[in-house]
Parts: sequence; structure tokens; C-alpha cells
Amino acid sequence: MIASRTGRRRKPDGNRVSPGTLDTYTNCRRLLGLFSAAYGTPWEIHTGLRVSKLEFRRSRQYWERFARKFSDFLYGRGYFDNYVSNLFKVMRTFLHYVEEQYGWQVRHLLPHLLARAEQIPVIALSAEQFRHLLIDDPFLSRLKPNQRFIRDLFVVGCTTALRVSDLFQIRQKHLYRQGGQTWLVMKSAKTGTETRLLLPEYVLEIFSRYRLRRGRLLPAISNVNLNKQIKRLGELAGWTEPIIRYRNRRGVPVPITGKISKRPFRFCDLLTSHTMRRTGVSMLLELGMPEQLVRQISGHKPGSREFYRYVSRNQSWQDEQSGLAFGKLCKDGYLS
Repeated sequence: MIASRTGRRRKPDGNRVSPGTLDTYTNCRRLLGLFSAAYGTPWEIHTGLRVSKLEFRRSRQYWERFARKFSDFLYGRGYFDNYVSNLFKVMRTFLHYVEEQYGWQVRHLLPHLLARAEQIPVIALSAEQFRHLLIDDPFLSRLKPNQRFIRDLFVVGCTTALRVSDLFQIRQKHLYRQGGQTWLVMKSAKTGTETRLLLPEYVLEIFSRYRLRRGRLLPAISNVNLNKQIKRLGELAGWTEPIIRYRNRRGVPVPITGKISKRPFRFCDLLTSHTMRRTGVSMLLELGMPEQLVRQISGHKPGSREFYRYVSRNQSWQDEQSGLAFGKLCKDGYLS
């Protein structure tokens, strides 16, 4: 932990380990401590450089028992497949570090089969919903000043598809003007990729309202408060239709409800700051922009699996495209 926090240990690309990843490391160590205290089972690492066949088989059996017991412990605490899988990845990363640092051949002992990946669907607005936020005057007139700010921030986030951490770092120096047009040109703090986006007039109008000292164009707000206010904005917009959500536990889909209400989630309850980025990507795709251009705006590399997690095709658009496809198929002479 100390080596990662101070920068002595870095990622394979040379960048420092992010604070979010360090928090995951800390929580993994905390859960391992709780597991050891509950079961009276310490986490053992065999340090021998060369072991006999019998010792290797015993080590393999120990790690298989440990992985089963630890996964049972995590599922018993209510965690889902995605989080359990992430914790096993953290442990595998630690074992890889031990192997590289000390030469102990232990990375291959941790079983892979008990870590089940889970793709969590993320909610995104449709183009119609975004248009409602953008130009519905009766809706905008009902918003209080602080709600109008959240709306403005949400509109900019959906348009630029930036991460929240980058959104609050937009400054005057990131705006490039030429020939009556304005581009946003900045590098992502997380990946270092450059975004160059021609800004529409409504975004420039929003920037002009909140121009701050030190050149910042948008006021900062905590992510917790932002998520809370975004949910409230969605409720005011009338997006309260129920949404049935599932999470996987041991590979089995489990319906989840609100922790307090114990009722199915509403659409507005699932809106977060991450919705802005996903909406920006999926909306541009829905409006017909080629994928390679959308990737350049969002800062994803070609073939990035992460990029396709942001692709959200709403049901109405899918129905429309399916109807067009089947309509072509049924035309006379189409297959001739």
C-alpha cells in the first residue's frame, strides 16, 4: 500500500495508481482482516522458490479452500458478483507484485473460476429526454436556481461526454476559437487522451453564466451531492416509471429494490453523474454519428471494451431500426 500510495509502485503504463484504486486496495485488506478474524484463518503465502510436487499440491488445495471460504464470506455480507470479482482481481494483483518483487511463484495459485464478471447496465437518457431538459420552457421555468444549475451542469456533461473529474476542470484555456466557432480541447486526467469537440451555442451560453475566478467555467460540487440533485432533477422531469433491476450473485440474477422503500427503482432513482457520460456517447450514436468519431470525443481507444459499456440503445430506437430492417427483408426482390 505504501509503495502504491507514494508512487514507487506504478501501473504498467508508468502512471501512478489512482486514489480510487487505492481505496479498493484498502477495503480489500479490511475485508481480509474481518474474514481472518471470523474464521480464524490467516492468509498464507508460501515463500519457497522451489517446492516439491506434494508441497505444490498442498498449496493449491489451501488456496482453493481459501477462495471458496472467502467468496462465501463476501456473498454472506450481501456483495454481488461484480464486487467479489474485483476483490479477487486485487488479490491477484498483489500476488503478481509479490512475484515480481520477491520471486515467489504464487500468482498462479489463486483460482480464477470463483471470480465471476458482471456487466452492470448503466442508465442513459434518450435523445427525447435530453431534448426535454434542453428546450422545454415550462419545465425550465419551474426549476429553482440551484436546480437550474444542476440542469445546466447535466446538459454540459451529456453534450461533452466528459468524466465528472474533467468536467469541473474546464477553463478558458481549454476553449479554442476560430472563424466564429469554439472548440473544447483538453486532455483527460485519467487516461491522458485528448478531446476536441465543436461546442454548440447552448453550452457556450451556460459557460457564460458561471465564469469563475482562475478561469474555471463551472462551479465544483461534491459527487455525493451531485448524484442526489440529479435524481431530484429526473423526478421533476417526470421520469418516474418503474425499472426492474437485476444483479448477479453466484451467477444467478437477483432482483434488487430500494434499500429503504423496498420497492422497484424508478428511472430517476438510477440517474447518477456517470449517466452524463453514457448519455453523451449513446446519444451521438443514436443520432447517427460514426463510432470512430464518438470514440474520439469520449477519449476511448479503438476496440475498447469499456467504450461499448457506454453504448445504450433505447427500446424505441431499437424498435424503429428493427422495423426498418424487417421491412427491407420483406420487400419484393430484396433477396433476389
